[in-house]
Amino acid sequence: MLEAPTAHRAMGSQKNVIKTHAIGIGCSTSAVPNDIVSLILATCSPLPDRFIIATLERRADIVQLVASEFHTRLVVLSLDQLKIATGLMTQSARSAAAASVGSVAEAAALIAAGVGSRLILSRQVGRRCTCALAISA
Repeated sequence: MLEAPTAHRAMGSQKNVIKTHAIGIGCSTSAVPNDIVSLILATCSPLPDRFIIATLERRADIVQLVASEFHTRLVVLSLDQLKIATGLMTQSARSAAAASVGSVAEAAALIAAGVGSRLILSRQVGRRCTCALAISA
């Protein structure tokens, strides 16, 4: 699945630097799309002009409905991909027990945004779901 970049003007330069915003999603099996949409709107507003949504493969079906609602692409990640994420700010015992990472949302956002990305919004907790926002280097 392709990334949806956002162009930002580099300081002191006429060159456009492409930045990718990625919203990572973690959710329980009981989450419904409205839970996730509500959390994104409550915590990531204003939304970037363009962004992608990323999640763990076992939650892809529900999160695809959310990505469709926002007219954006879904990046589906394996557990092994999430485990290599660096720069996590949250260490959730629940996430660690379920997925062996400190935060599925943060890891998904960081991996989807690409090498050298950083969190601009750490893990936010909603009803049966979490989200985080990362930006590429």
